[in-house]
Amino acid sequence: MRQGGPSLSSVSTRIRALEEGLGILLFKRNTRGVRLTGAGPLAARLTGGR
Repeated sequence: MRQGGPSLSSVSTRIRALEEGLGILLFKRNTRGVRLTGAGPLAARLTGGR
C-alpha cells in the first residue's frame, strides 16, 4: 500500500538528474540494489542531509 509522497520512479529520475548536474555518481547501481559511492556521504553533508 502506497503512503503519500513521490513515486520510486520519480525519486530515481530526480537523483539521476542531480548526478548529471553535479557531474558525479552518488550511487552505484546494480541488479541487487544501490550503494552510496564515496561522493554520496559528502553530497549529503553539503546539501544538509544526515
